[in-house]
Amino acid sequence: MGLILALLGLFNCPLLWVFYNFSVVIEKFLTTRSFSIDTKNGTFLKDDAPFRYVSGSLHYFRIPQIYWMDRLIKAKAAGLNAIQIYIPWNFHEPFPGKYVFYGNHDVVKFISMAHDVGLLVLVRAGPYICAEWDFVSCFFSLCKEQASANKFLGPVIRWFQQLFPRLHPYLYENGGPIIMIQLENEYGSYVTCDQDYLSTLYEFARYQLGPNVILYTTDGPSMNDLKCGSSDRRLFTTIDFNVSEASLPFSVFKLLCRRAPVTSFLNSLAFLDDSMLLNRTASARRFTSLVFLLPFSYMFHGGSNFGFWSGGPSASNAAITTSYDYDAPISEAGDITTKYIMLRDLIFKVILTDRLSVPSTLFLPLNMPDKWLKGLSSEHLVSIFLKPFDSVSLLITANYQSGR
Repeated sequence: MGLILALLGLFNCPLLWVFYNFSVVIEKFLTTRSFSIDTKNGTFLKDDAPFRYVSGSLHYFRIPQIYWMDRLIKAKAAGLNAIQIYIPWNFHEPFPGKYVFYGNHDVVKFISMAHDVGLLVLVRAGPYICAEWDFVSCFFSLCKEQASANKFLGPVIRWFQQLFPRLHPYLYENGGPIIMIQLENEYGSYVTCDQDYLSTLYEFARYQLGPNVILYTTDGPSMNDLKCGSSDRRLFTTIDFNVSEASLPFSVFKLLCRRAPVTSFLNSLAFLDDSMLLNRTASARRFTSLVFLLPFSYMFHGGSNFGFWSGGPSASNAAITTSYDYDAPISEAGDITTKYIMLRDLIFKVILTDRLSVPSTLFLPLNMPDKWLKGLSSEHLVSIFLKPFDSVSLLITANYQSGR
């Protein structure tokens, strides 16, 4: 191909141009991209070769757009080859029929950036996402409706009509990074158990996205959760669990008589307590010893809840804090942590061979005016930001809402 381009530069020959364009078309036709599941051998196949993704979650809606590339590069440098993202419905449709896909809402740009960095993407499209998000991504008036009722399902379909066409060009088979798309989230944890609802979501997603992309569900590690959450067997079933439940997934899949691909994933060993304040529950060393027990990832970088988007448990008046740090390997401020370094070394030792250099912060924040720090000594700053970390709990408990 390079020789052809050189000849084109030396000779202004129309035949060479025709030959070059034809060869480009043929090359594109012969180069097929695919991501699928080999159920016989229990593995993912990327371009027909066995593949394991190493993933962690980043919420673009909790990260200012100017820092997106910084966080993505740091995730890649840690050894991740994939990220997971939620897409909060009400973040993109704040008012019925009014859709926002620009600025910090530009999810397509975030996916494109991940692709540029060399990261695959798993999209958790909802419509329900949890994620400690305001009204769990739904509209308050709609959340009270039955799932299959037109009052709820109609707006969901209209939302997906806006979302899925934007995702379609970025599917892996189309040259993009999206390898899997999740529908709903832990649906089996709720009493609705509406199989028609899940089937409708599946049918519409297939219609919009085509026959090849993996559509999946995520539920808790119990047969009761899976009975409702994965009632449509056309959806690939995945489960999430805490460290204390590490043996459950294998028992569940044994009961289901299914061979499922094993993934490597990163999860913050932290939880949100009853007051919804972040608690650290594992040291970096304990984290690295347990990380490969976790079947599905959560926060690799948590970020912040801006505006009024932070949610809260329905059973109390407590609210999620502005911080969504989640004790993740990349801190809320974007700094790499001890946990990050140990995790990176572990990933490269166990799975990967090529080590990337960890980048310094790519985007520096604006200088903080001196008057903002007036009256604060270095001791005050240490007390404010470091003291909570001195009393780290020794509990080996995974995050309060693992995988959500």
